[in-house]
Amino acid sequence: MRKRITLMLFLLLSMTAGYTPTVQADTLLVVDVESQRASYVAYNFISYPPQTYNGKTLVKVDKIKGGYVGWYV
Repeated sequence: MRKRITLMLFLLLSMTAGYTPTVQADTLLVVDVESQRASYVAYNFISYPPQTYNGKTLVKVDKIKGGYVGWYV
């Protein structure tokens, strides 16, 4: 009886050992980063920079001595 249980456990484990669950995923969008790079332009301001400047949009502001640096895209 003990040999039979051992054999059944061995068969069960050997059948499940080779099983690997798979996950399916769909690729929705791939963007070529090299061709889609944004060019950032920095401008110095004495007061807080405006949201748009020279047709560009403000994305980041750094406080520096004597004013601000506005980073635009």
